[in-house]
Amino acid sequence: MQRHLLNVPTCWIRDLGDIYDVTLHSDDLADHNGGVALGMALQVTITDQADNRLFSPYPTGRYESSFVIDNDAPTATIDGVPATDSNGFMATVTFSEPVMDFTASDVAVTNGTASALTEILPGRQWAVRITPSGDYFRYGVSLPANRVTDLAGNGNKTSIGRSGSYGADVTDPRLISVVRLTTPSSPTPADSIAWRVTFSEDVQHFNTSSVALLDRSDDVLAVISTISGVPDSESVYDVTFKGDLLASYYGVVKLRFRTISYDDRWYSINVQDKSTRRLPCCTVIGADERTVVMTRERPSASSFIR
Repeated sequence: MQRHLLNVPTCWIRDLGDIYDVTLHSDDLADHNGGVALGMALQVTITDQADNRLFSPYPTGRYESSFVIDNDAPTATIDGVPATDSNGFMATVTFSEPVMDFTASDVAVTNGTASALTEILPGRQWAVRITPSGDYFRYGVSLPANRVTDLAGNGNKTSIGRSGSYGADVTDPRLISVVRLTTPSSPTPADSIAWRVTFSEDVQHFNTSSVALLDRSDDVLAVISTISGVPDSESVYDVTFKGDLLASYYGVVKLRFRTISYDDRWYSINVQDKSTRRLPCCTVIGADERTVVMTRERPSASSFIR
């Protein structure tokens, strides 16, 4: 690891007897990101009142000379804002690093409102419902500065705004994310498996006939599925598959949307937005965890070696 000395022109040392407080001030620190360490110069001679020299510059007890400085402000990227909308849509807000206390009221919407905030990736990404007002021609979505902070307390920078026009719905619904709700590791043992599916806008007719669970050969597994909507949202749904077959199954399983072809394009067999525009199948814009490895294989001893 490469190390270099920071330029620290100002240093205060407060004498408390056998304890000293050391305070450093520098423009280098204000611009620095990463690890720093306080070290004692080896050539410096330190003695007690009896003129005994310091035996070692390295503490024998608690040693907290190293820590990490974070001066970078988090940034936010807003996606999923259509060029034209009249029914409302789901936008995604993705941060460059984990942040705290993000709410729907932090999102600034010109000529509209933000609501129904749903976390997609913990601390990093959320879906938020944007409802444009029909009284205005244009709407905009942005995140002003200092609405949230990162773990070091740095406030966010102002995001790049996104805008569109209120009018006829000419935008197809899209899959924003498909994220596992159960044990996040893969491979995993389980007799049930669940995903949270987030669409770009409110949809209708999303039910158990819309999806299937496939095995490693792309054959449909005979398991029971349930679909439930997240409260106060018609764009976020939880999909669960459960059955004795999963309890003993070993291998890859996949969440698959059932499709039908129209005009040389593939669409969901029944998922539509509120303007009856069908869901094109089936690219996921954000997090895509549709494939999972299931395992019930028990470990066994392969050899005994003296």
